Parts: sequence; structure tokens; C-alpha cells
Amino acid sequence: MKLIKGICPEIHKPELRIAANAYPIPNDAVDSFDFLVDELNHLPRCVIRFRDYGDKRLAGLHGLGLGAPITFNIVEADVTNKNYDKGVKALTSLELTPLSISKMHSSSGPDFLGQFELLLEHPWKMFKDFSSHAYAGEANSEIIRKIIENSNGRGFDFEDIDSNMFFSSDEDGSIPRYKCGEGDYDFILNRVLPYTTINKYPANFWVDEINRVHLDTYKNMYQADPKVVVFLGNQADVNDDVNGILVMGKSENDTNEGHFDIWYFYNRTQYVESGILR
Repeated sequence: MKLIKGICPEIHKPELRIAANAYPIPNDAVDSFDFLVDELNHLPRCVIRFRDYGDKRLAGLHGLGLGAPITFNIVEADVTNKNYDKGVKALTSLELTPLSISKMHSSSGPDFLGQFELLLEHPWKMFKDFSSHAYAGEANSEIIRKIIENSNGRGFDFEDIDSNMFFSSDEDGSIPRYKCGEGDYDFILNRVLPYTTINKYPANFWVDEINRVHLDTYKNMYQADPKVVVFLGNQADVNDDVNGILVMGKSENDTNEGHFDIWYFYNRTQYVESGILR
């Protein structure tokens, strides 16, 4: 949750809200929540572990089955925040990429008492466009762009493509690409991406935590301004301008392995929280 500040700095005290098939899940029934995004796995995924302590709250959820949509919202919970609008629960809100249930594991009976775990994956893992298509005369980035922008065969949309995250590739289009009997997601990974370069560097393709599509290189990413800095020193040693950047550093005299303080600077005001780096 602390990393949300690096994405949406207007939210000072994040509160997570989860809904299954539009039915809210009580926060105190959530044991743990891991939302994972990286360029190697291409699509976001999530693991949620629940526990029902005997009052059968989770048993009242409707349609909690494979393929069911799960939505996530992170809202401002601090009523003293200057951005908080009285009369409205929260003025600032961040909606994460909606995911779908792909696996369920339960140590409880049919009444849902006990503990159970949901593995959530991006709907593109389950709902793909298998229509045939031939592509010629265009760069691989344009092929990927067309697939992303055409949602007719898969039933969901991505965010609009941003040229600061999705870069044009080098190919001249002289080699045609044929999509036949294959899902659009698999076609990109197997037939297009391995032959895609940006400024002669291999391209990386992934979808982030708010459903934006990226096509970029490691070279570009290494040169970009950071959202998070892991700093193995004390807070007093942070001298650079870190406004809007989350800084994770060791506390002075703190010998606990894996324990870091979270130093967040917003308009030069410092917010300090404790955190565990796993």
C-alpha cells in the first residue's frame, strides 16, 4: 500500500477496497493482499488470502467462482487530508486493473468458514481474441497497437496508449506476421515480441497496475526517473531532491533484517512509516 504514494501522491493514507462481482468484501476478512506487476510476467496478478472468523460474512458473497471479476480501489481514508471533500468518503481514488479469479483454494467447508485463497489474473489470460489476421507493411509496434486497441473479440478494453510508455519499434514491415488459430495475447508473445527492437535494443511488453500497456526497453527504463529509491543509509543522508519519490531506507540503530522506514516527501513535507521489504 505504501507504494501507492509513488503512483498517486495525493493519497496520504491509503485504504484498500475489494469487491467481488460488485459485492464489497470486508477489509477485516482479508489476511493478506499481494498485487504483483513486472515486465517478465507481462500481466498483473494478485493473491488474496481471506479468513472468516465464524460470522459467515464471506458466505454472503454472490458469484464467487472461476472467472468472476474482482475490482480494487485505493481511496483516501484520512479526513484531515486537504484533498478530502466533506460529505464525500474520498475525493482521491486510484482504481487498479480489474482481475478475474483463476484458481481457488480453501481449507474451509462449503459454508466458507475458515481460510481460503484466491489467485487472480488479468482477464487477458482467460478471454482472448482467436480471430485470424495477417499483418504486413508495418512495424511490430503497430501490430501490437492494433491488437490492443481492438477489443471486439475479447470483451474488455485497455487504457489509451501513451507514447511515453509505448515506443515505436524498428521493423520496416517487410516480413508479414500471420495470426491463425492463436489468441491475440499468445500471438504477441510468441510471434511478434521476440522479433521486436526499439533503437536496436530488445523490447519489453507488459501491462501495469492500472491497465496501461508498455512497450519499452531496459535501457530506457534504467534512464527514467525513479518512483522508489532503496537507500541503505539514514534519513539525514538523503540530500537530493526526492519530492514525489518514495525512499526506503534503514532506520538509525535498527538491526532488524528486512526492516526499512518509508520516507515520503510531498511538497517537502515528510511522511514516515515503517515497512518490511520482502
